[in-house]
Parts: sequence; C-alpha cells; structure tokens
Amino acid sequence: MAVIDLPTPCIEILREQVPGLELFDAHTHLGENDPDGMRQSPDELLELLRSAHARGCFVFPFHEPDGYRAANDMVLEAARNGDGLLVPFCRVNPHDSAVTEAERALGAGAKGINLHPRAEDFPLDHPQVRSLFAIADERSLPILIHAGRGIPALGEHAIEYAAEFPGARIILAHAGITDLSWIWRAAADLPNLLFDTAWWMPADLTTLFSLVRVCVEPMEDPVATAAAIRRLRSGEGRGRDRIHARVDTPRALHRCVRDADGGGLRGRDRFPRSLMADRRRW
Repeated sequence: MAVIDLPTPCIEILREQVPGLELFDAHTHLGENDPDGMRQSPDELLELLRSAHARGCFVFPFHEPDGYRAANDMVLEAARNGDGLLVPFCRVNPHDSAVTEAERALGAGAKGINLHPRAEDFPLDHPQVRSLFAIADERSLPILIHAGRGIPALGEHAIEYAAEFPGARIILAHAGITDLSWIWRAAADLPNLLFDTAWWMPADLTTLFSLVRVCVEPMEDPVATAAAIRRLRSGEGRGRDRIHARVDTPRALHRCVRDADGGGLRGRDRFPRSLMADRRRW
C-alpha cells in the first residue's frame, strides 16, 4: 500500500460522522533543495489534498539557499495548475531584496507572504520586514512567520507590527511556541494576530488552545482539538479566529471528533468555516 493510501479509510469514517466537513491546511511547502532534507513536489501535495478531499491549502517554498525568485515562480505555477486547491504565498529573505521580490510575486498572483527567521537568520525588526508588513497592511494580506524552535523570541515585535499594521493578518506558525508563555494575553486585544497548529507536541497545542480564545479548525492533536471544541460550546471561543490549523493526521482527527461528541455542535457547525471564508477572500 502506498503512503498516500493510508489516510483514506480514516477520512471516509470522519466524513460519515461529520457531514459537510471541509478540510484546509494552513501550512504546506513545495521544493527540492531544503538543506534539512525536506522535499515535496506539486503533484505529491495535490495527491495528498485530494486523498483527504481537502478544499485546499496555503503553500510556499521550502528553504532555498540560492534565493526565492525561481521557487516562488514554481509555487505560482503549481497554483495555476492546481485546480484551485493551492493558495500561493511568496517566501522572501530580508537579506536579499525581500521587498522587491515580494512586490514582484504578489503582482504575479501570490496571496500572502511567508517569512522564516531561522532559515534566513534575521530578527523580526529587520528594516525589510517592516516594509513587508506595510505592504501587507496596505493590501490586507496575511504574513505567515516561522515561530517554532531554533530562533530567539519574536513575539514582542509581532505584537508591535500587529498594532501598527492592523490590515496585515499575522499568522505565527507552529503554535507560536517561541512566545506562547505570554503572547496569548496580548492576542486577546489583537484580532489580526493568529496562530497555526503545524506542530507535533501535544502539550504545546493543548496550551495554545487552553490560553488563546479560539474558533477552531480541526488539527493534529485530538486532545487539544476536543478541548477547543468544548470551549466553543461554552461560548468562550466567540469572536475573531485565532487559530489556523494544519490538518495532516486523519486518524487523530477522527478521534478528536469522537472525543468531542455529546455536546451541542453538529455537522458543519462543529468546525466553523471562517478560515475558509478568509481563504476565498485572499
């Protein structure tokens, strides 16, 4: 059996239990040259999305040590040939004409900007980064920022940008764990400061969902997702979306739906669709 076939039975069971469910992945990559050894082709990503009957994903390049112009063009081309499943972001390096490349890629069809402070070794207060936030603010674009391990804390600058550029929608990737111990307090007053759940540590995800006011899309950890659904039922999750989820473990997602059963949400109401609405707008 091919790896692509493994999630299929779980997805089918999930769809039987949650009629009308729409899956959307907020954090995917394409590329062949990442020094970490990560690889994924457009065909492989599309096959995975189709096997899960997903509505689509945000997608941007893996790390490209030689620059991002060709990589961004590859992502844009994949999106044009992706039957509407791929929402392309451009990835830029503040040390290498980031504003020029972002404006070029956005003009060619990119719908957001991706920044990776660890791979490109830059602080979030880099002058080019500030200019990128100004572009995102003017055009009402999302900026998705690596906020996982391997980098210094960046939350203070993220909060400053969120307040100064309210039109920019800032997504801290990997549950924002660089600053999760405190940034949840500021997030309550910043409707444009968001988190994605592309992360593998259940404890971090449970912390995110317990501290951040949420509307939830299904995500990788069933315990955290079930807890978030219960928070929604109690009314604590009302308001602007805080969490953009990464969906890549169908069996875990099935368990989270099962564990959350017994409450008041059913069918489409179980998983709010506001992320999908944002995706269509972008």
